[in-house]
Amino acid sequence: DKSKVVQERMAFISGVTIEDLEARELCEATCLELFGRKGTRHITPRQRLELARELRHRYHLSYRQLSSLTRVPETELRTYIS
Repeated sequence: DKSKVVQERMAFISGVTIEDLEARELCEATCLELFGRKGTRHITPRQRLELARELRHRYHLSYRQLSSLTRVPETELRTYIS
């Protein structure tokens, strides 16, 4: 919902980080939205990279969080996501 997105962006601007549990929920919801699947276990490696890029863009998650959520090595994420 729009108000949640606004709150998340305001939190980012003020330097508040998204907790890992909340990040997991955002990951599952974004995965479902993009690929019609709830978790990363059911998507391809390429889709995992796309998911990580989208999560970085929308929620400004750290590379460490993205790696943990998508099961893609952090070095690969840093190369793929600028």
